[in-house]
Amino acid sequence: MAVKRKPAAAPAADKQANAQQAKRLARADQVVGTLWPLFEQLLADDGLSAQPLAEQYAQMTGVYFRKIRNGRVLSTVDYTIAVDMCTAARRALRSMDNSLAFDGHPLGEALRNIAAQAHQVLMDHYNLSTKPGRPLPP
Repeated sequence: MAVKRKPAAAPAADKQANAQQAKRLARADQVVGTLWPLFEQLLADDGLSAQPLAEQYAQMTGVYFRKIRNGRVLSTVDYTIAVDMCTAARRALRSMDNSLAFDGHPLGEALRNIAAQAHQVLMDHYNLSTKPGRPLPP
């Protein structure tokens, strides 16, 4: 009886998929590590007290951050939570300034930078989906 073997291309495809997943996890981990301290600073300085919706979304980023084990994105479960965290962060930032320019804000450059990084994580996640007609992330 002959033994069936996997085609030789399958391990190469698996390696490529694993490498892409590792890149996504690393990018999400880096963004989570940058995003939460910035939002924590905004919340501590009452920088969002005049904008209650932005403050609520910023608080949600903290809820998601605490759900991520040890604050590190090391698995697909952590990655999913990081995507939710980035979504809440982008919504908070849009509530602060819909254009994401943050002109005149003392942390303007950091906020613009984290907005772009969070958007990249959301686009990575968006590109994983094959659902037609799915709306673009915020």
